[in-house]
Amino acid sequence: MIGDLIYDFTGGNLLLLLIGVFLIFYFDAMVLTILPEVLILFFFASHPEDVNLITWVVLLLIMAIVGDVSGNYTVYLLFKKVKRYHNWVHDKLRKYVGMLVLKDEKLILLNRVAPALPMCGAFMAACDWSVKRSLFYIFLGGLIKYSVILFLFGFLDWLYPTDTAFWITFISVVVFLAISFFLGRSERKKLMASAKADKNTNKNNEH
Repeated sequence: MIGDLIYDFTGGNLLLLLIGVFLIFYFDAMVLTILPEVLILFFFASHPEDVNLITWVVLLLIMAIVGDVSGNYTVYLLFKKVKRYHNWVHDKLRKYVGMLVLKDEKLILLNRVAPALPMCGAFMAACDWSVKRSLFYIFLGGLIKYSVILFLFGFLDWLYPTDTAFWITFISVVVFLAISFFLGRSERKKLMASAKADKNTNKNNEH
């Protein structure tokens, strides 16, 4: 199991394991997704023997959320600087958000279920959202999402052998991510089609 490989690679060192979790979530928030929902399961399965399981879950949640919030805030700062030179980037992002039903920081919570905002920090900067409120929603969304995943794994681990519990949780998470991905992709296509139709309608009206 990959959890064993992670444990062997780090020598079960608590600090190295936690740094690994932080970096995964930090770079996931900054770049394209690297499936942190799946990777956190592998880290959960690699918990050091001298650390209480509940303590390990709490530590994983802390590092995951700190990494997530830090990564998004880094992107926010970078895009704030980019705005000075490339306002058209911010215009595109604002236009995209303008097509959505929700148009404020609450989109960040919705994004946890049906991904529609890659790199939330970029939208924070472009739409001039409240930084405190945005980071709170990132924190809250991450806390709920990853708590559910780890609780599910822990509960199944209590009912079944660890390997069985892991694979049930793994498959459940992958199915959820696949459904979320297609829902988000479908919604984006509808929005783009709607925007294109509106644009054509406006052109026809002008003529």
